[in-house]
Amino acid sequence: VRGVTGLPAALRAQEISARIERLAADASVAPESLTVVESPLSTDVQAGRLRVVAVTDADAAVEGLRRELLASIFLQRIQGAIRAYREARTQDRLMNGLLQALAALAVLAVSVLIVRWVFRRVTAAIERRFHERVRALAIGSFEFVRVDRLWSYLRRVLRAMRLVVMLALAYLFLDFALRLFPWTRGIAAQLADAVETAPTIAPH
Repeated sequence: VRGVTGLPAALRAQEISARIERLAADASVAPESLTVVESPLSTDVQAGRLRVVAVTDADAAVEGLRRELLASIFLQRIQGAIRAYREARTQDRLMNGLLQALAALAVLAVSVLIVRWVFRRVTAAIERRFHERVRALAIGSFEFVRVDRLWSYLRRVLRAMRLVVMLALAYLFLDFALRLFPWTRGIAAQLADAVETAPTIAPH
């Protein structure tokens, strides 16, 4: 959607989206009831007396289409958006989403237990080998680094690795579960953006 005088493209798109959402939330409005209405300056997609979007000659020129054809394309897309909005909120779809979220939660719980078990076994094995091979690093008669201090550092590294794996599992669960429901998909998108931008804002 292009902007017009006094109305930037982003704001115009936001207003159109809000009108479509209001229509979709109104069960009394059938998608088939939307029509294309000609006016001197635009071809409008309307729901009753409500103008959902006005297609101007400038809009059509940008797309390289006739105004009437572009309005018909918009009409079909808006009707499809309304149907998709309502389908995503049916009882069957929401119940299916809830079951999938519960199944994902169970998978997360099992995965966390497995990760903890694996890291516990790995840590024990590394500690055993470590103490078998290294007692102390010494230069002459002066002890340079004690074994327990080295092991303390290594254990912190292993714990940090375990934390990273746990956080990754939690993120995958949240992203999957939030995208199952129409009301939380925006949160999932924001979470994904935050994860993607985090490395770029981390201190160097």
